[in-house]
Amino acid sequence: MSLAEVRAKAMALAAPILKKLQIEVPAQILAINGDGEKDNRDEISWFTPNCCGVDTTEDTRFTLSLTAMPIAREDAGDCADFVDQGLVGFTLAYTDGTDKSELHSDGASLPKSRGCTLGYSIYAVVDNSEMGDGRIAILETWPFGFEGPDRRFIAVPIDGHI
Repeated sequence: MSLAEVRAKAMALAAPILKKLQIEVPAQILAINGDGEKDNRDEISWFTPNCCGVDTTEDTRFTLSLTAMPIAREDAGDCADFVDQGLVGFTLAYTDGTDKSELHSDGASLPKSRGCTLGYSIYAVVDNSEMGDGRIAILETWPFGFEGPDRRFIAVPIDGHI
């Protein structure tokens, strides 16, 4: 099956859910660490685009910072038997250059839905303001899978109204 066919099939499956949730406008990508990006995937900065200029932005620089947190082996639950290097959680912080706030911090154990997580990185920041939802950080999470690490994604609201 071609990539175009896979995307078309995924969109057809998503269409009823998008309609139910009244998601009509795609999010705008503000910043992205592409799959070929190698350096410092623990931090990303961006500016808000202006509406009426070529490559112009507002002056405020926004930054997300991701810090990995080791999860104690005894708190690793079902993963303790086969993840030698230990699991990690994360803390995600946000700043506009004046104030810094913590958007998320894991506790002593991870939610079961994350599986046996080996690491995280920042993938992107998207803006869905046209739909009234604001900016969202998209993190990559790397749980242990059938043949090694799998990649999954976690959405973390930045603006707090989701």
